[in-house]
Amino acid sequence: MPYGCGEQNMINFAPTSTLCSTGGDEAGDAETTEKLLRFMRTGYQRELLYRRTNGSFSAFGNADDSGSTWLTAFVLKSFAQADPYISGGLADSGTPVPLTAYVLTALIEAGTIPTARIVTDATRCVLSDSSSDPYTVAVKAYALALAKHPEAQTLLQQLIDMAVVEENAMYWETATGSSKSSPLAVETAGYAILAMMTQDPEQYVLNARKVVKWITTKRNGLGGFYSTQDTVVALQAMASYETNTHQGPLDVVATVTAKDFSHAFTVNENNKLLEQLQKLPTFPTDVTVNIEGQGCAVMQAVLRYNIPEPEASDAFALNVTATNDPSGGCVSKRVQACSSYPPRRQVQHGRHRARWSSGTTWTGSKVSFYIEEFKAGEEVCVSFRISREVEIENTKPGSVVVYDYYQPEFAVSKSYSFPAIDGCTR
Repeated sequence: MPYGCGEQNMINFAPTSTLCSTGGDEAGDAETTEKLLRFMRTGYQRELLYRRTNGSFSAFGNADDSGSTWLTAFVLKSFAQADPYISGGLADSGTPVPLTAYVLTALIEAGTIPTARIVTDATRCVLSDSSSDPYTVAVKAYALALAKHPEAQTLLQQLIDMAVVEENAMYWETATGSSKSSPLAVETAGYAILAMMTQDPEQYVLNARKVVKWITTKRNGLGGFYSTQDTVVALQAMASYETNTHQGPLDVVATVTAKDFSHAFTVNENNKLLEQLQKLPTFPTDVTVNIEGQGCAVMQAVLRYNIPEPEASDAFALNVTATNDPSGGCVSKRVQACSSYPPRRQVQHGRHRARWSSGTTWTGSKVSFYIEEFKAGEEVCVSFRISREVEIENTKPGSVVVYDYYQPEFAVSKSYSFPAIDGCTR
């Protein structure tokens, strides 16, 4: 494993790049090959720490008085050998390409010119990928369309060929499940719209319209979608579609009729950004909508009702234990929840050491623990104390829920109650 100062690091980095360039990465087994490539990438990242502001290298970078001509040439030669094996993308769990493509879109949307070095490097990483799953293709197509790269047209056609096309809908089935309403499917559709509107709005307007019609059917009753990510992408996509297909002033009157009830919604340039609501006085009923005027508006019927609790997802295993804390008197309680999430930041909970990503938040009587990523088979226990503020009888159980933030349908919940103690709970 490469380590040490700029020169020591290269002593370990150079042999790995030389070995790979002579076919050594293909000679060993898969484990050895992966280890070799990991060492090379680690050495590459470490050596960048010793690059000076003028582009040269030295043993301790900018801390030295000047760069080393010999070391700079050594680094250049070794980096050239390692070039085929280091993509320059941004590391993430799984393939780095979707994250790199996302960062590329952020850079260009923030005003970075397409010819900037950071943009061309990220573009090269995106182009090196051959993934064919719809989500990756969609975000790549949008990124390359923003970068004005000719390959965007090819990716868009590939994306369209993978779509499920119906009379008034176009969408993509994603790898996370066949459900047409998954958050990833919404995000994929959003990136598809953005890519179409960025590449050539006139050419893709008919396809984009079908995707917009599908994506609007996935909104919840509050106007959002399933999670932060897919909501932001979907809203940006619909705004882009509206901007690129706008044809004159908006002036629409939608008359809703249900038995003896009738209400006219007027949508024009003055109020088009405002949501208009009207409750139906009776239910069940048949609803008829008559539209007149010019423009495009979205009407959504929201029905709220109670349903039995869904079956628990098998994505998580959850155990909850509630105990009285003798050291804290009868007003102190302890809740312990064990799940298979691996947290990030180091905190100690009983016998388990967990690494939490962004700590804990308290909202009223609810406490939330945030965990950055999930790995199957790992277990972590979280324990915390709660204090009784008011003595009451017949206290009701509390609940613990563990769920995937970006795919809330993957959730498991369990209730808990504290053992009764005289003078404390009954």
